[in-house]
Amino acid sequence: MFTLSKYLSLGSLMLIWLVSSAMAIPVNHTLVDAPNYSGSRSIGNGVVGSGNYATGTSASWNINLVEGGLVHYQYSFSVPRTDISHFMLEVSNNLNLSTDYLQSTLNPSNDSPKLWTGGQSNPGLPTGLFGIKYEELGGVLTVNLEFLSTRLPMWGSFYLKGGSSHNAFNTGLNNLASENILDFIAVPDSVRPNDPPSPVVPEPATLALLGIGLSGLGMIHRRRRRS
Repeated sequence: MFTLSKYLSLGSLMLIWLVSSAMAIPVNHTLVDAPNYSGSRSIGNGVVGSGNYATGTSASWNINLVEGGLVHYQYSFSVPRTDISHFMLEVSNNLNLSTDYLQSTLNPSNDSPKLWTGGQSNPGLPTGLFGIKYEELGGVLTVNLEFLSTRLPMWGSFYLKGGSSHNAFNTGLNNLASENILDFIAVPDSVRPNDPPSPVVPEPATLALLGIGLSGLGMIHRRRRRS
């Protein structure tokens, strides 16, 4: 026989499940926390590739806050064979190369940053990527990139190309709604180091489910009192 405490326990578990499900949000374009300022991804662990990039491809990053409200970004992209012809690194769509992107070790393409799409130029790119393109890399299997930025890191994407049939990118480009940080890498965001933190406002769906859960607990309690 169910007692009131058992009803309430069951209702509480249901409420917790509803709220936790509603609060699960995609990580794409959310700020990276400090423990993940260094990291790496590889085939089978956040990276997918085709052709000669289907195995042995990797990406790594190391990010540090430096003086003057700047952020130092360091990247390394490696493939096992077939030189990298160009690659793209996602950035926020309001990044200004003149003021927010400084002292780069590689020159961006003249039309960067912009929205890049798939097709002959970027075979295998599953969705649009707003970012900086780097080309004329000199025939290398490993590309290293460093620059300073006024922007803190967010979870975002990259794309590598080597010829018409060799490409690789982070798995998050196949699912931008992913809730797993392993599907993305750290890239420059629109938030600056000295910006005040944004308030966390529950989404309407979260509030609605919370209300449903509380209403359910109230109904259980009222039914128990009548009986």
